[in-house]
Amino acid sequence: WTGATNETQIHHCVIHNANTAAGGSLCMGVYVSDADTIAKIYRNVVYGCDDANIGQTVSTSGCFIIHNTCYETAVGDGIVSKSGDEVEYNAAFESADDDLTGAGTEDDNATSDATGDSGASLASLTATNEFKSATTTWASTDLTLKRRSNLVAKSTGSPYSSVTYPE
Repeated sequence: WTGATNETQIHHCVIHNANTAAGGSLCMGVYVSDADTIAKIYRNVVYGCDDANIGQTVSTSGCFIIHNTCYETAVGDGIVSKSGDEVEYNAAFESADDDLTGAGTEDDNATSDATGDSGASLASLTATNEFKSATTTWASTDLTLKRRSNLVAKSTGSPYSSVTYPE
């Protein structure tokens, strides 16, 4: 990706309970707010945020959102993308609005509300069938994939086994 002056990578994080900030504005788990930034957001678990778990609506340089797990938002979408973004191999469940929305290039994303890739049999999955303990009691939430999860089955063959990361 060319043209951007800033590059940011957010990876291998657990981000949760980003709740209403002082002054009443809603909080997101990960949000790109600079038009000149290429954000590479991958291998994160983001859950329990007020607004979008992962949001990007301003970067004109394109962002890379891959292999993230997003679970439950209070009022917003799970993952929000913009034209020029690559959004691939994410799992977004139980969002207040759409699990996956925006104009980015989307491929092989799993959702609980049919906004995922139905051609890959990943749309309309239920959180209770995929994760050990997906609850709203965050102390007992365990987003580890179950042994017979559809996400595990999809990840054992192509294209999941050949995913490359920007590391």
